Amino acid sequence: MKATKQPFSPVRYFMLLGILFPVLLSSCGARPHTNQDRLAAQKEAALQAELKREAAAMKAALAIADSLSEEELAAQVLMTGITGKDHLDPAMGAILQEIPVGAIMLFKYNIADTPQAVHAFIRQCTEQSALRLQSPIPMLPGAATAGMSSLLSSSDAGSASASNRLYPFVAIDHEGGAVFRLGQVATRLPSAARYLSANSAGGDASSTDQASVMDSWHIIRQAAYLSGRELRALGIAMNLAPVAEVLTPENREFLQNRSFATEPAAAASAAAAFIQGMGEAGVVSVVKHFPSSAAADPHYGKSVLAVDKERLEYLAAPFTALLTNRVDRFSKQSPYPQNLLSLPILSGGVMVAHTLVPVIDPELPASLSRHFMQDWIKRSLGFQGIVVADDFTMKAVTSLGISPEAAIPRAILAGADMVMVWPRDLRRFHRLLVERAKSDTLFHQRLVDAASRIINLKLLWGLTEGTDDFNDEGYGCMRKATEQFLRERNLR
Repeated sequence: MKATKQPFSPVRYFMLLGILFPVLLSSCGARPHTNQDRLAAQKEAALQAELKREAAAMKAALAIADSLSEEELAAQVLMTGITGKDHLDPAMGAILQEIPVGAIMLFKYNIADTPQAVHAFIRQCTEQSALRLQSPIPMLPGAATAGMSSLLSSSDAGSASASNRLYPFVAIDHEGGAVFRLGQVATRLPSAARYLSANSAGGDASSTDQASVMDSWHIIRQAAYLSGRELRALGIAMNLAPVAEVLTPENREFLQNRSFATEPAAAASAAAAFIQGMGEAGVVSVVKHFPSSAAADPHYGKSVLAVDKERLEYLAAPFTALLTNRVDRFSKQSPYPQNLLSLPILSGGVMVAHTLVPVIDPELPASLSRHFMQDWIKRSLGFQGIVVADDFTMKAVTSLGISPEAAIPRAILAGADMVMVWPRDLRRFHRLLVERAKSDTLFHQRLVDAASRIINLKLLWGLTEGTDDFNDEGYGCMRKATEQFLRERNLR
């Protein structure tokens, strides 16, 4: 099995510095400030190198998006479900080849009985739906800096080879607990609420004890990393998780144990740990559900969050911490513990709720409102990732008299960068977006912006190369390591 190609992750470097830091201090007690300053300078150098790489990726992504046809632009903003599991049937394959979608969403019915079969199916799907560009993709600058090479593997320090293909993200809901799609082929993580409750003296997820939160943070990060390795080995590079919402009376009935904690700082830190662990394994996270859910399940009916602005800011506090532009985050107050501020928290995307929040927009749910997506997430927080809108066939939207045909272009204009569709509707909705882009300059420009954000994420997360070969023995070892870790931490 080839080494899994992962993007450079300064998180690993900073973690290693965290381990080495106390050793250096104890061995050089007479000059603690010198060593501390040196480590701070190395962290800053790593951050600046990664920011330079991100700037280069965005520049390349904008150039690629500008070169795409309306058909290609419209395809990139679509995340589609697919039919089949053991093999890609010719009809679905023809659609994917015709419409090189930005992402493919897997459900339980897509999961075969063995990891080898799941991997083979994913490889078929991604090869069929790869976007083929006319020119090679510019190589990104290497992110490694002087002094880091001894701590980083060669796969981390290098950049991907030149390619003229962009592969779709393969996405899945992999929160843990009841939200688990992979059956017997991967390890089920515990529910989000289990981490803090298993590690707190009070036996519940409301603990605000700093030591308890930090112990749980390290456990969550490692559990997510081990699980993320399994996902990436199967060919899955996007996880529609974690739930970053704080658990409150407003959303408890809907979320139950899917939330990490009942206090914003603990919820934010736990979600950050999950994102970091997945990121170290090469899996990008999409946090959800912004700004917060209501009690009603949006799949089955209208969802309304009737709170004032002060309460809404409290509910959205974990998202503020996770989505704020990374450079700005270092100079602003944050619900993170201080030692988390030195680590890059990179949410690749955020999923916006189909919840109606009258105090902000009395007519449209957050997933259709520019007040939430454009004004709050992108402008106020400066979020550079992608904004994902959930399935518009849900009753929370259709009960308002808004059809999916009307909702999808409306959501994109309001700031959504990627929207979910079903296979039976893929051609129809793709054609709808193409026709709109050809007749509406503003909509075309919005597609370019959305596609550039998606392509930027693909460049940063290595989706310019196909899925690696599968190694059955190596994958078995990964699963054993994940299971053992969870058992030893009383998470089984």
